[in-house]
Amino acid sequence: MHVFAGKGAPFERELKIAQCIDGTSLTVMTVVAGADTAVEWTKPGGLDIDKEDPWKPVGDVRGKSMIVGMMDGSVSELATDAPNELLLAALTHNGRELFSSDKLFGQQTGPDPAGLPTIIAHCTKPIDQAKVAAQLGQGMDKPQRKTGNGKEYWDMGGYAVWFPTSKTMVATQTKLLPRLMSNRQTDSKLRQFATKNGSSDLLLMGDAEAMPTMFGMLAENAPLPNLATVTDAWIAVDVTSATLPLLSVNLAMSNENSTKGMQALLGASLAMGQQSMGQMAPPGMESFMETLQGLMRGRQIERDGKALSYTVPKPSDYSATINGMKPEFKKFGAAVRDARAAARRMVRKNALKQVGLAFHNHHDIYNTFGAADGSTGSRKAGLSWRVHLLPLIEEGELYNKFKLDEPWDSDHNKKLIAEMPELFKAEGVEGVGKTAIHVFVGNGALFGDGKTRIRFRDITDGTSNTILAVEAGADTAVTWTKPGGLEFDPNSPFTALGEIGETFNVLFADGSVRAMLKEGDAEELAAY
Repeated sequence: MHVFAGKGAPFERELKIAQCIDGTSLTVMTVVAGADTAVEWTKPGGLDIDKEDPWKPVGDVRGKSMIVGMMDGSVSELATDAPNELLLAALTHNGRELFSSDKLFGQQTGPDPAGLPTIIAHCTKPIDQAKVAAQLGQGMDKPQRKTGNGKEYWDMGGYAVWFPTSKTMVATQTKLLPRLMSNRQTDSKLRQFATKNGSSDLLLMGDAEAMPTMFGMLAENAPLPNLATVTDAWIAVDVTSATLPLLSVNLAMSNENSTKGMQALLGASLAMGQQSMGQMAPPGMESFMETLQGLMRGRQIERDGKALSYTVPKPSDYSATINGMKPEFKKFGAAVRDARAAARRMVRKNALKQVGLAFHNHHDIYNTFGAADGSTGSRKAGLSWRVHLLPLIEEGELYNKFKLDEPWDSDHNKKLIAEMPELFKAEGVEGVGKTAIHVFVGNGALFGDGKTRIRFRDITDGTSNTILAVEAGADTAVTWTKPGGLEFDPNSPFTALGEIGETFNVLFADGSVRAMLKEGDAEELAAY
């Protein structure tokens, strides 16, 4: 692990963030170089920069990428086939090169569609198709509506989602979709399993002989060595029926010896798991885990030749057991909701931090945060400040699509409204290309009349005491490309925030993000 300390390198002498004119997200701070570059860890110094061959100093970097830490604290994999000029631009901190990081680090590639399974799900309520397609397609291409075999589906570049009914979803590799769309009456193991156990609340089935690659990967990483000899399996869970078992696990294996070995291993593993349940209980859930332990005591493991079954039957007083567990379920549900809410808050905080980091990098490059109308000394108004942060949040390709000499609502630029990055999405905001992340303008607010270009030296109250941006209520949402900000009223500072929750996230000019109270001190907020 090295820094670059040769002539013209960032660490040639003591370095300050303000000296990273190229922007901290576009300047390499540390690198995990080849093993042939190794030195004693206590020895001062760093790598030189070779302008003729910038790859030479990092030595024998095996594989297809090299791990680098950037000046903004982010860590990325740098493609070892990146052009020399781009690598050189990233290694130097004051060459005034501004480039799309996609060209240096490569596009963030998601999972290989060829390795993804087919998923068929039937739900009790209608499915939000666009939302499900977007969630399944994370890391893949943006979902596109297409038509095949006379039916409409969503394609994510090799992986597709089709909704045969309003409550049914089929997700599969695009090349396999035509086969699934055709109504074939061929019998199969999976069809037999589904017919036999279709009334269960949850049914998982797998034909190992039909999917050797996937089952091979599962077996390779599983703690049960005999899993490699499984030919097919199905698992059924039922909590509502009075007649079906609570849990049924059924395995068919290639030989009887494997079945015997799996029976012994499965029995021992389940016994250990049952004993540890009490220790795993979250606070307040002890009685729930005790009830679960009681249900597990009735488990049955049976072997019949090459077949193995594991069953947890329902007790005779199952209804009373469920009623007794309802308070625990409510506690668990509340805990899950609280955890999800905390996770959402953390995501939103991190998004605002990224916005703050982009503002700081903008200042490093242009010596200004910019203006609310998006202008700088060399750039006229017309597009919002959010648009001009795009190259600094790894959205350089989107930035290059805009016509910077045209206003936000020109015929060309309006087409890009729908491509708003995730970073600007705010909770509760609906509508295409709408955001509730704002700066403040007017009446002494940081961005003044909206045309003033703000610099660090203008923030005389201190960056940790001055609001840079805020995530306001959903009712304040505007089109993300439109210039401007929230109108600040020093006599009623909460008014501009709209319908906020109990707390709202605030980005300060030092890059920190804090949650402030809706019922907080109005005078204090006005001062911020």
